[in-house]
Parts: sequence; structure tokens; C-alpha cells
Amino acid sequence: MRVLEDLVGGQEFRIAETLDKGFSNAVYRVEVGGESLVAKVFSESAKVRCPAGARGLFDELAGAAHLGPRVRKRTPDGLLMEYVNGVTLTAEDLKRDAWAVAVEKVAPKLAAVHALPVEASEAVLWRGIDAMLARVGNFEGFGDLEVEVARSRRVVETELGPPDACAHGDLKPSNILRVCDDVLFVDFELAGPGYAAYDVAKLFRTEPYDAPAGFLREYLRARGIPRQTLAHALKATALLEPLAWLEAVVFFLFMATTTAASPDPGGSSSWIRLARDRYRAYEAAVRRQRVRRC
Repeated sequence: MRVLEDLVGGQEFRIAETLDKGFSNAVYRVEVGGESLVAKVFSESAKVRCPAGARGLFDELAGAAHLGPRVRKRTPDGLLMEYVNGVTLTAEDLKRDAWAVAVEKVAPKLAAVHALPVEASEAVLWRGIDAMLARVGNFEGFGDLEVEVARSRRVVETELGPPDACAHGDLKPSNILRVCDDVLFVDFELAGPGYAAYDVAKLFRTEPYDAPAGFLREYLRARGIPRQTLAHALKATALLEPLAWLEAVVFFLFMATTTAASPDPGGSSSWIRLARDRYRAYEAAVRRQRVRRC
């Protein structure tokens, strides 16, 4: 409650609706002075992955560029944003029979996100994974995750070089809102210097290898990148697919570790089940990658 009071600047407010209490943050629709706004309270797990100075920074940048809801206030503990009455996309919206949404709406907007100003540095993806790994306990059946992450980093940096975009970092259908004839992105906690292909890989990781081709054509057009680079973009996306699964493995084990230390440690088993599912997907993606290299 203290975080909400701080976000609204001491004004009277009413929690009208709980929008999400998902993996990381608590999100509410609040009524403040007759206006509907969205208040996001960062969880402790989100704070581990995102340093205080960066929390809400890219939500603010995206909102100012009309790529996400406009931010009214940001603090190290939460965000106050405009309320957008939109519909969350699903994986079905990315299927071939729903290309209009993905290609015509999401692709050019993602190109604009990737063009947002960002300081040159190492990919924030590694910072987040390392922060979680430092807290992950020992779990059987997952191999040596530190070794796997290090191997993935070598492959990515050897093949793709330094970060090439302002990456969203957690681009999945549930972080895209369809608003009338437009789309907006939300949840930029993991945004920063990164790889454009990682966002595309995460968005399409449950789809066949060539599924993003139409999406990438429109994306490259919107960024003003020659279309002959489509083959390279597809290759980069496939290269990063295993990492998209591996990051999810680390995240769910991190949540299991966090839950095990909570008053209700029994909840950790569900996180471990999710981690095992993602680890199987990671292993399958690595096998596919090896076959394509042959």
C-alpha cells in the first residue's frame, strides 16, 4: 500500500481492479481523482533482475514514443501509467492464419522499439541471467546451468557481436496489447542493450523455424534494412531460440528458490515443473540448432 500511496503522490485513490499478480509484479487499475490509471508494484524478484535506476526507464521511453502506455511516475518500487483498454495477444495471434496482427501491426512497432536510444554496453540479458543464477539453488536434472549460459554467451557474441538494438527483453504475446487498430508493448523491466533477434526468437519460439519469415520481412522494411538480409535475420533468430528457453529455465528455478524461502515453500514444486518443461524445450532447440549446422 505504501508504494501505491507514493505513486499517486498522496492523493486519495481506490483499487478498482487487480489486473495481474503474475510471475513478477502486482498490477492494479486504480481510480485517482476520477481518472483510471495503472499502478505496477515491482516484486522482489523483479528487483533482482533490474537495478533501481533502470526500473521503468524503458517503459517511460516507450510511452513517450507512443509504443507503450504513457508513464506518469516511476520510482524504484513501481510505475504509474495511463490505463489502456486493450486486449492481450495470444500465441494464436502469431499463427499463419492471423498474420495481419503480427506482420502489419507488431513488426513495425517492434522495429521502432529497437530503434529507441540506448547506451552501448553488454546485453542486459546476461546481467539478468547472472543475477538469477547467483540465487538459484542446486536442482537435479538441469545440468550445469552456469556452463550452459556461458556456452550460449560465447556462441551469441561470436556469431552476432555486440548488442544491436534496444531490446524489449521479454517479448511474448502477453506483453503486447491490441488497442483498436494498433498495438502497444508493456513490461519493459528487462529492456536495454540487446539483440533484436532475441525478441523475435522469444516471440516465435513455439513456432516452426521459418514462421517469422513474413514478420521479419516487414520488420526489416520498417527499420530500413535491405531485404537481402532476411536469411541472416532468420539465422540469428534460430541461433537465439535455445537461449530464450534457457533464460526461462533459470527464471523458473529462481522463482522456485525464492518460493522455497517463503512462508509457503510448497509452491516451489510448480515452478520446478515449469522449469523442467522449458529445459526439455531448450534441449530440443539445441538439437535442432546442431542439425542445421551440419
